[in-house]
Amino acid sequence: MQSLLSLQDLALLKAATRRGIAGVGGQESAALDLGKAQCTVSEYQNPQRLDRFIPIDCVAALERCSGRPHITQALARLSGHVLIELPREAGDGVWTRQLGQIAKEVGEAMAALGEAVAKDGAVTAAEIAELRIIEELQEAIAALSAAKRQCEEIVKDAAGEGHHGAAR
Repeated sequence: MQSLLSLQDLALLKAATRRGIAGVGGQESAALDLGKAQCTVSEYQNPQRLDRFIPIDCVAALERCSGRPHITQALARLSGHVLIELPREAGDGVWTRQLGQIAKEVGEAMAALGEAVAKDGAVTAAEIAELRIIEELQEAIAALSAAKRQCEEIVKDAAGEGHHGAAR
């Protein structure tokens, strides 16, 4: 059976699996964590074994153990998406504080990008690192995500109460 994925896509998944396995301490640790034989874990990351990939329940377990979603990020990329970490908790319900945090974080991200673009009209890898652009964007996304989560909680609470709830 022919794969719907290209060899490059399959290599991306194998590389992500290899990073996930390394993230828990290597093959032996991964085998123990997953309850699999070490040779099986080796096949999951072996780029020569294109007939053998890590099962989805093992992906979830491996990523929980390592604290890093290497494989899930690769899958998101293959489907044209990005994976964004959700904030650990919803906002505190005080909208003025949340809106201020959103404005601050988005402003800082835009300022960093603007500084990079102002130099020569482009953004380089060196500027991304120097100006912490990825970190600034992640902080902006987290602030927006907290507000989204707060809205979802309001809607959920309202559905349970049978009316349109509100938060300050």
